[in-house]
Amino acid sequence: MEKLIFNEKLYTEELLKIHDITQCDITIYKLIYYLVIYYHQEYGITDKKELAQCINNELQNFNIVNYYYESYYKLIDEIIRNVIKNDIRFKEAYKIPIYQNEYDIIKSCGDKKHQKLLFTLYVMARWNNNENGWTSSKSKLAHIKKSANLYCSIDNMMFLMHDLIVGGYIMNTKKAGLFRFHMLNFNTDKNEPIALEIDSFDNLGNIFIASQDNKYTVCKSCGRLIKKTNNKMVYCKKCSEQRHKEQDKKYQKNKRKV
Repeated sequence: MEKLIFNEKLYTEELLKIHDITQCDITIYKLIYYLVIYYHQEYGITDKKELAQCINNELQNFNIVNYYYESYYKLIDEIIRNVIKNDIRFKEAYKIPIYQNEYDIIKSCGDKKHQKLLFTLYVMARWNNNENGWTSSKSKLAHIKKSANLYCSIDNMMFLMHDLIVGGYIMNTKKAGLFRFHMLNFNTDKNEPIALEIDSFDNLGNIFIASQDNKYTVCKSCGRLIKKTNNKMVYCKKCSEQRHKEQDKKYQKNKRKV
């Protein structure tokens, strides 16, 4: 499943440093899309032929199996026309705030599953647009489910969505074919205290639950919600054991070199 990118510009710049398609967790279509935006936004290129040449040069540097411009030129041209026509720009989020009044509302809604879901929707709404409170139609159910750390079926997740709609927390769009939700209590007052700041779409549900109780934390490696046995604990038992094995293996390797 293709992931949502928190900061699209930084992500593209990293891809341009490594030029390795195996390190991309996006499709070739999305790679071309980001490259077009990058050259259009950062270099101000508006000539379609010049843009196409830049994209072709970059794609040749990636290890894409059986890449030929002739096979992709129609797709490249289509994306270029769309980006230029709509002047599409990168989403460049660095820190996304969840304000105290929003945080309190989220805590008041249903059980932990409802809270994890609503918190994730708030983050995605603010990432999509800082003012209007609508999630992006790019935020698919599978994206939301994964980010919210919801371990249930899509059907059960839809029941959770329904509960939030009935409870007056969110509203869904009436436009056919679009998957978007509006946060009905979306804060626009920048003077409101910030309860949490988010810098990634990873493990949002567990981060919210851990924020309510300092007895818990989120594993730095796998994102699992874990109960702390000490204040320095940052890894779950499984990840901690794995790290110790890797460190011991590295130590033994260096020891043999001496």
